[in-house]
Amino acid sequence: MNKKLKKILIPLLCIVLVVVIISIAGPYLVLSGARQPEIEDGYAYSEYFYNSYDEIRAHLKQRVEKLKNDGITVNVSEYAVDKNDSLYIDNIYLPSAKEKENLIVLTTGVHGMEGYIGSVMLDVFFEEIYPDIDTEKTGILVVANVNPYGMKYMRRYNENNVDLNRNFILDWSSFDLTSNKDYPEVKEFLQPEGKIGNALWHEAGFYLNLAKEAITKGADKVSDALLTGRAYSTTVLTVNTKTLCI
Repeated sequence: MNKKLKKILIPLLCIVLVVVIISIAGPYLVLSGARQPEIEDGYAYSEYFYNSYDEIRAHLKQRVEKLKNDGITVNVSEYAVDKNDSLYIDNIYLPSAKEKENLIVLTTGVHGMEGYIGSVMLDVFFEEIYPDIDTEKTGILVVANVNPYGMKYMRRYNENNVDLNRNFILDWSSFDLTSNKDYPEVKEFLQPEGKIGNALWHEAGFYLNLAKEAITKGADKVSDALLTGRAYSTTVLTVNTKTLCI
């Protein structure tokens, strides 16, 4: 190998090596720096953080009993998503005492695993906010665990790969089922086929490909394709559909 070629190849290899190291280590360093601290024992609601869907449902029932013991009228119902798997959406209605002037609607778990923090927020609501509400004129409706499958199995989507937060559509007949025209252009990146292989190399490849897609197709196109629902197939990410929501 001649000296001129060495002078070109050595710096080039060094650059490639640095890029690879940054691609592999960078995400971990960023995520570790952004990680939320562990909940301290003295935190006011630390005892309300639960680790399973069943624990959250049990705690919700305890909350209902506490409200009833305080003399509050509470109507409870449940919608069975899958009885065999004990998956239910829980509805809790606290009617206003006199006039039906206002109604506050609270939901948790639309994005499955986000229901764990949603459960805590319900405790915050009933402990800190509800006492100051004019319940003579204001009712409360809680629709808890909207996506019980996602909560139980730590998924954002439901059992049919549907993102429920992309399905608030009142009139499906007027909805353009092909509205997400960007997805096919980036589908190969968002849904790669084949085995993952080495996790570190796969992670590095993901961020390199993400940079390539953002540069060549535009960051907005990638984000719009990912976050906008798609109705033409149930095998894509973020499905929206009239028939598979529940």
